[in-house]
Amino acid sequence: TQVPNVMSSERTNPSSPTVTDGRYLYCIVDASDANVSQLSVTGVDDATVSLTTYDDIAVVSHATDQLYDTDDIAQLRRWLVAHQAVIDEVGATFGTPLPFQFDVILQGGDEAVVQWVEANEQRIRTALDEFRGSWEYRVHLKWDRSDVESVVREADDRLQEISQRRAETGEGTQFLLDTQYEERLTEVLETKKASLRDRLTDAIDETARRVTSHTAVPSLEGLDGLNDDTEWVARIAVLADKSDETELGTHLDDIAVHPGVAIEFTGPWPPYSFTPDLVEDS
Repeated sequence: TQVPNVMSSERTNPSSPTVTDGRYLYCIVDASDANVSQLSVTGVDDATVSLTTYDDIAVVSHATDQLYDTDDIAQLRRWLVAHQAVIDEVGATFGTPLPFQFDVILQGGDEAVVQWVEANEQRIRTALDEFRGSWEYRVHLKWDRSDVESVVREADDRLQEISQRRAETGEGTQFLLDTQYEERLTEVLETKKASLRDRLTDAIDETARRVTSHTAVPSLEGLDGLNDDTEWVARIAVLADKSDETELGTHLDDIAVHPGVAIEFTGPWPPYSFTPDLVEDS
């Protein structure tokens, strides 16, 4: 089924967007077990959030005549937080939602929403059944480069050898040895990163229903939250039952004790990393 009236700032030229009777989409839920007609939370830019239903399927949205596009990182943060707050409220009320990414808009009002659900009903029901009771947990592994380098220098024989030779030679040779040292240091650090990623995946594989790795460094500049001394090592998303949350956290303890290594374990989140893109695939 083609859905030509779906818009977002990624698909549309943001300099001249025209939105006609738009519905900003937050998520889809199974509403069969909940007697809720409205939500107490407000949406992006304090918009009033509503439920549009088709049988027992509910789409959470708000009415809009604009796309949400900005170069202001602070404004983008506020929008993202509001987007997530709505989905969190929905998840607490209805159970695991199928989330939309930020700034997906369907034109044509509630009627278009119902028509879209009807056209994609089987795929939506299949996804709701697949993710029922499961949530996404995010494992972010970072390290303090200076701390890790100190450990690596002490442990690697090749680095010690180059360092010793540098102390015994003149300036001309020192330049060459400095280059060799940096190349070896980079090689050792990359190997250590790969080893930590493998250990991280192995540690959670037995408990997770599914695991996926994202690029180590977030693509959205300005939202990575790092300082100059900290580097990303891995970002992994885990799909698991909520009852397994404590067990997942326990599996990470052995990795977190490495010098300079820090692990952030967050969740439960809606299954962003695992839900099929129902709009793109329509």
